[in-house]
Amino acid sequence: SDQPQSPPRSPQGMGRPSSRSPSPRRASPRSRSPVRHSPIPPPRDDRRSSPRDDRDRHSPPPPPRDDRSRPRSPIEDPDTGNDGRTLYVAGFTSRTSSSEIERKFDRFGHVDDVFIVRDPRTHESRGFCFVTMKDRESAAEAARELHRRAEIDGRYLEVE
Repeated sequence: SDQPQSPPRSPQGMGRPSSRSPSPRRASPRSRSPVRHSPIPPPRDDRRSSPRDDRDRHSPPPPPRDDRSRPRSPIEDPDTGNDGRTLYVAGFTSRTSSSEIERKFDRFGHVDDVFIVRDPRTHESRGFCFVTMKDRESAAEAARELHRRAEIDGRYLEVE
């Protein structure tokens, strides 16, 4: 037995010398902590279908809405800040440009702005925009004349 002895192996058998003693968790498959049983859970309230319902019960109810039946129109609306010059336009394709929309409206008066709403991630048009005319009268006339009558790329525009 003239051969040198090899260093002791780690518990995993990787061949490295072990400077620490093995972990008690590795040595024994059972935990040393006492098992604690939880108390009996309270009876479930079947009226609640989800945790979200619990939050909803604690929030105040929304104020009554009397404006549901009001149609959108180019008249002054203090709630939205619309002075009657801005029209909501929908129904066009994602390929429709602001200049095409402006050409449909400029026959009723000067168009101050065409704001096409775009998807924030893809920057593709969402198919609706806001057209601001120079005055309320031209906006009202454009809404009357173009709503479901004007066509761009084979689609009729909704103008409100």
